[in-house]
Amino acid sequence: MQFIQRYSKVLWESDPGLLRTKRAFKTLLACLIALLLSLPLHNTVSSVAAGFVASFSLQGIPGATRRQQMLSMLIIGFALVLSFGVANFLQSSRIAVSLLLIAVSFSCFYLRKFGNVFNIFAISVWATCFTGTIMPSASLTETLQHTLAAGMGFSIAFLINFLVLPEHKINSYFANLKTYFDHCATQLLWLATEITQPLQTKRIKKQMLANFEDRRRLILLNQVLLETFIAPHKHLVKKLSKYYVSMYVVGKALSILTESCQQIADCQAKPSFAVTQQLAITFSYFAKFLQAIEVDNEKQCLHLSQKPEDCYDYLKDFRSTLLQGDFDEASTFLLTMHLGLQQLWHSLSEL
Repeated sequence: MQFIQRYSKVLWESDPGLLRTKRAFKTLLACLIALLLSLPLHNTVSSVAAGFVASFSLQGIPGATRRQQMLSMLIIGFALVLSFGVANFLQSSRIAVSLLLIAVSFSCFYLRKFGNVFNIFAISVWATCFTGTIMPSASLTETLQHTLAAGMGFSIAFLINFLVLPEHKINSYFANLKTYFDHCATQLLWLATEITQPLQTKRIKKQMLANFEDRRRLILLNQVLLETFIAPHKHLVKKLSKYYVSMYVVGKALSILTESCQQIADCQAKPSFAVTQQLAITFSYFAKFLQAIEVDNEKQCLHLSQKPEDCYDYLKDFRSTLLQGDFDEASTFLLTMHLGLQQLWHSLSEL
């Protein structure tokens, strides 16, 4: 059982969300189905074309929404089938093949200028075109047969991609955001309860490590998803990138608050009752603010049901209470905690 848990953790670390594992399974399934359906053609080249195009059609499909993914895959499939068909048709002429490969090579590698998301697409088109030039074709009819087999392979890949383990990337991205902020709210509520009691270093460390691991996994998964997003309007990707930065900043601020609590537990001087009570109230309100963040899937944004300015009012009250007390060793860590809360507020106000 421990071996399975350890293996699952290692697999998730190398492939957050198991996105690549699912993609590999769908690629294998599409290739096998394409090969089986091409057997009645009794032509090895046609079978290879079907399996080859089916495999490459499922690689590197950009797009945040389902519509964008469908459009991207149709463009990829059309380019793969067309490049294979033209290359196979011209394979008997060395000059024509040379000119075609030069043109395709330039076009594919120039396409990479528009972002890393096009890397796999460019390589797939070039590899398919090159494969078409070395596949034998005795006549125009046989070339059409190979091209139709390649088109069949793409059709199978298209259906499998959207029917078997479909990817709802934009919904998954926002679901991870909501889960992440809920984890942060849980941590703040725990700190609100803990700060009013005698602090214990071991308990704080245990809670910090457990919560940090969950948040780190969500950040990694959203990073992988963000790398595959492409939109006709850059404002969507810009907005999603801003949310990703907010995830990181909120997590960093929370780490500062937790570490400050740990340092207060280790020091000799303890904060006053008024300071701890005001701090607990501030933590609780920030936690409620994080819990109140809702996802609007239609508008593809986060909805704030509370105003960030209210959090700032609690932050000012905590600062006033802190300045009224005596300055001691604990006050240094409380000031650090105040900076962490300021960082948290700035991040939430940017949402």
